[in-house]
Amino acid sequence: MDDKPRPKPAASSATRDRELIALISAGNSQAFDQLYNAYADVAWRFAYQITGIAETAEEVVQDVLLAVWRHPERFNGARGTVRGWMMGAVHHKAVDYVRRSAARQRLHGILVAAHPHPVAKSVEEQVFSQFREQQVWQILRQLSSKQRVVLILAYYRGHTQGEIALILGIPLGTVKTRTHAAMHRLADVLREAQVDNRLT
Repeated sequence: MDDKPRPKPAASSATRDRELIALISAGNSQAFDQLYNAYADVAWRFAYQITGIAETAEEVVQDVLLAVWRHPERFNGARGTVRGWMMGAVHHKAVDYVRRSAARQRLHGILVAAHPHPVAKSVEEQVFSQFREQQVWQILRQLSSKQRVVLILAYYRGHTQGEIALILGIPLGTVKTRTHAAMHRLADVLREAQVDNRLT
C-alpha cells in the first residue's frame, strides 16, 4: 500500500475568488492583483461587447475593479460567485454608459437642430465643438430650474422618469408634466433662435 501523502486537489476558482476577496478586505494588494489578472481581460471583452468602444470598455473595467478594491465587503457570497458579482457590475456600468450616451446624443441633436454648421477640422473643430456645448447650456439656462433638472437627469444622466421621481422625491406624474413643459419650452426657444439667425 502506498503511504505517500496525496496532493490536495486545487481549490475551485469560486473558492479561490472568495479567499481573495477576504484578503482584499484585509488590505492585501497582492490578492487584488491576482483577482485583477484573473478577470480584467474577460471583463473587458464583456464590456466591449456592450459598448462597442475599446476605451470605454477599459474605463468600465477600471471603475468596477476600483470599486472591488475599495468596497470588497459589498460581495455577498450567499447571492452568487465573485465572478458573477463582478460581471454583473460590468454589465450594469456598461449598459448605463450606453444609455447615457444615447440620451445625450438625442438631447444634443434637439438643441443644435436650429444651428446647422459646416464641418470643421483639427484645432478649429475642437474650439467650435466647445462653442456648441456652450450654446447648448445657454439654451438650457432659459428653462426654469425645475424643467432644466428633469432634462439633465433624463438626457445627460440617462435616468428613466421613474428614477428621476425617486431622485427628486416627487410623483412620477410631476416628472412627466415637467418634462412635457420643458420640451415645449425648448421648442419655443429653438424657434426664437431660428428667427434670430434669419435676422442676423
